[in-house]
Amino acid sequence: MILSDNEVTRFWRDGFLHKAKVIPAQVIDAVAADARRILPADDLRHVNVPTPLGIRVARAMAASVAVARTVTDPCLLTAIGQLVQSSVFVHPRWILRVSMPRVHGRFSMPPHQDFPFTQGALDTITCWIPLHEVPEESSPLMFVARSHQRGLWPIDHTRQRPVCDVSALDRVKWEVVPCAVGDIVLFHSLTVHASRRATDGLSRVSIDARYQATHDHISPVELTPMTDMQDVAVLQRDHGLAQRAADIGLRLRGPVPTDVLDVDLHESRLAERTTPREP
Repeated sequence: MILSDNEVTRFWRDGFLHKAKVIPAQVIDAVAADARRILPADDLRHVNVPTPLGIRVARAMAASVAVARTVTDPCLLTAIGQLVQSSVFVHPRWILRVSMPRVHGRFSMPPHQDFPFTQGALDTITCWIPLHEVPEESSPLMFVARSHQRGLWPIDHTRQRPVCDVSALDRVKWEVVPCAVGDIVLFHSLTVHASRRATDGLSRVSIDARYQATHDHISPVELTPMTDMQDVAVLQRDHGLAQRAADIGLRLRGPVPTDVLDVDLHESRLAERTTPREP
């Protein structure tokens, strides 16, 4: 077992979980080596990637076998299987992200929830994996604990992307999560999270992927890889994902309005999973 019963309960209670030393260092090193071959810098912490180039980099890295091996690492899949209590489907939209330091503002990535982007399964889980040490001054992830228990938070409709209305977050307590190499951070699709503004003047490079139970719904867009490759089945086969979505019974579901959620199901699942187990 990768996660203890207490860690599983904490994830469903708080909406996120930091777990140290899950991914072997040599696996992370292989991803970092691929990234250095593609990014315009030998030192990942000094990368400066304008948005158009960043999109091309993300697509190139999505086709990296090293990245695919990392997001399908057996220890990682075991941990997520413990959380969803099911066999696990890996969304083929894994991605490398470069967060560059910003001079102004509190966040390098504004507060948001993943569900408006992912749709599909309510209990979709994101795994975030840094490619280097991320101390507090290097734009670590930050979370509003238990925010997933409130469903969807108010959205700032003045922004192009569905980010949270910061006025709804004035009095919340943020929990900052520094990481070492090999650590992972798991969080629920409804957990409010952001990236803290870097104060060390360096970029932050990470990969992330999303996972869900094989019996749950999925949005068709989540079956489209972040590459130019058109054949999803071939990509999944080449990256060692044993079963295609149709073969394992995933149910396709179109976009869900952001004000509609199965609240009763969400609350009942949370209640079940945050109740301590009998010894």
